[in-house]
Amino acid sequence: MNRLPATLQEIEIHGGFAFVAAQCDGHLLSAMLLGISDDVVQWQTGEALEFAFAENEVAIAVNLHGEISLRNRFHAQITQIESSQLLSRISFNFAGHILHALITRASCERMQLASGQDIEWLVKSNAMQVHRA
Repeated sequence: MNRLPATLQEIEIHGGFAFVAAQCDGHLLSAMLLGISDDVVQWQTGEALEFAFAENEVAIAVNLHGEISLRNRFHAQITQIESSQLLSRISFNFAGHILHALITRASCERMQLASGQDIEWLVKSNAMQVHRA
């Protein structure tokens, strides 16, 4: 599980959903929380949060151009690649945090991913879990 510390910037709650925007080292993370708890309703701007997301929820892109509906789209650099017969685990440095993506080995080879390479990583807002830090 990937984890990032963040500071709450904005929260909008409506009908059992919450849209959360938070800063992590100068980058804006977003999450769409479904079926929110009473705790979430009490969150305040400036509060310390932790964003968590599974390795298999992370998409990797190279030379991605144009608009995309995913809000969580960030630049990073690959630090390590570990491959098995079917899967590749891509480790990358994002703002001083080492995160991981689990993609197919075929995709890793097709994209010719390598350590030291600049990439973009993406996560859908509804794949983010958010908790108080």
